[in-house]
Amino acid sequence: MKSMLNVMIAFVVMFIITMGYHHFDTRYLPVVKDFTVTEKTLDGKHLIFSGSFDKVKNCQLESLRFYQDFDGYSYIIHYEFLDRSSSGAIQSRPLGQQIFSNWKIHLYELKGEVYLVTTHRCNQFWVQQSRLFIAKI
Repeated sequence: MKSMLNVMIAFVVMFIITMGYHHFDTRYLPVVKDFTVTEKTLDGKHLIFSGSFDKVKNCQLESLRFYQDFDGYSYIIHYEFLDRSSSGAIQSRPLGQQIFSNWKIHLYELKGEVYLVTTHRCNQFWVQQSRLFIAKI
């Protein structure tokens, strides 16, 4: 009976440590730092922008989603990478300073804020999301 209690205590302790590390990892150790939009052009209901960021954790990019917030709602908006082929596949970038150019997003309205949410897999247990501000329209 005592060995069963020890196993349960060890399981609970490991669970608490794992959840604590998950919280610390996703909150204080971002995949991307210093995301900066250096140029932006509004062309009708399209925003074309370029910039840079620093990828500081070697994680696999799983998804990108662009959002536009206005009137109390968030809308997923369509995007295109004008600097790439039309294959549509997203790719993880290597560690270090990165420059991107000519990303185009299709706006619903000419108001609100636009931001990007990235999802990266850094380990087998959880994914990490980052919200990156692009522009106030």
